[in-house]
Amino acid sequence: MQFEVKGFREGNSGVVRLSVTASSPQEARDRALAQGYYVLNIGRHPKDHVASHGAQRPPLSAALLSAELLALLRAGLSLPEAMAAIQTRQRSVAASRVVDQLCKALKEGRSFSKALEDTDAGFTPLFIATIRSSEETGDLVESLTRYLDYDRRMNAVRAALLSASIYPTILIIAGFLVAVFLMGYVVPRFSRIYSDLGPDRIPAASRALMHLGQFIDSHRTILASCIAAGVLMSIYALKQPSIRTRLNRVAWSIPFVGARFHLYQLARFSHTLAMLLRGGVPFVNSLEMSVGLLHLPSLQNNLLAAKRDISEGRAISNSFARHGLASDIGVRMLAAGERTGNMAEMMDHVARIYDDELSQWLERFTRLFEPLLMTAIGVTIGVVVLLMYMPIFGLASSIE
Repeated sequence: MQFEVKGFREGNSGVVRLSVTASSPQEARDRALAQGYYVLNIGRHPKDHVASHGAQRPPLSAALLSAELLALLRAGLSLPEAMAAIQTRQRSVAASRVVDQLCKALKEGRSFSKALEDTDAGFTPLFIATIRSSEETGDLVESLTRYLDYDRRMNAVRAALLSASIYPTILIIAGFLVAVFLMGYVVPRFSRIYSDLGPDRIPAASRALMHLGQFIDSHRTILASCIAAGVLMSIYALKQPSIRTRLNRVAWSIPFVGARFHLYQLARFSHTLAMLLRGGVPFVNSLEMSVGLLHLPSLQNNLLAAKRDISEGRAISNSFARHGLASDIGVRMLAAGERTGNMAEMMDHVARIYDDELSQWLERFTRLFEPLLMTAIGVTIGVVVLLMYMPIFGLASSIE
């Protein structure tokens, strides 16, 4: 990994920038110090940052590390012993390198949160803040348990959304493939059968279908290449953050669906905020750390505006209501939490309410949407089949 180190050295004029190859910021600092430089700042090298941007997932999952650590700590091992035991397990090269870095940092006397922060595994600020809070309270087991519970809830929300979209996606793909088979294979062969009939013996709709089938059959290679190129371009486009942002804006502009996307964002935000508050992170700092969870720039701006209002002494419930960061029932519950002083527990209750509301909506939506989709696909295929056989029905009527 490349790091850019800003520093100066006695005998040289001005600040210089060094490109240092290291496995962590601490190692980059040590190498710069070894060369006689006084380090002012360390950051990721721009080229390295671009290369690493868009990585699909970190080499070591925070949830997996938490689960393994929790099991070993509950068995009576200390943190260094537990990490040493984890180090012996077989895993990928990148994950093993991260575990080695953590074990080395613990042996050097660094705190576990600092070791997590210095690795190149890309652990989220939420996970690092959870470990840092456990170092203040001295209860790492409780913090890991809380983080795993948080991760399970977040995965449950994502799994519900994914499961709700799987069946409709399969139906759409299956319907598309059947339509392609009919138009690219069956219809052209029917058109050859009807070629001896006069144009006046074939209904206009059937003629149009036959012409379309013949066009697809004669240009199948070009059309297949266009479809494949379209799929590849769509996959590439969906990986671009700017295009995903535009698609999010389009989805949010849909009146019925946009409200559910907003609710999903609020559920994630509330779960994370409750997690940070339970870990002892101040409320304003928790808001700042949660900005990245809101994918729409307008919501991020609303959160920053609410943070400013709260920093100026305004009530949390009023700030959230003013900037659209809580529903009506969420605002009332937050007001109750302000009176009792237990905002972490109240934020957790709000997140559960959002989860329940989202689950109920998904269940109703799938029950309504799936039959409608099946009906639309069936009608489309039925119309194609009917238009193919209409000339035969006309011939039978003339014979009679």
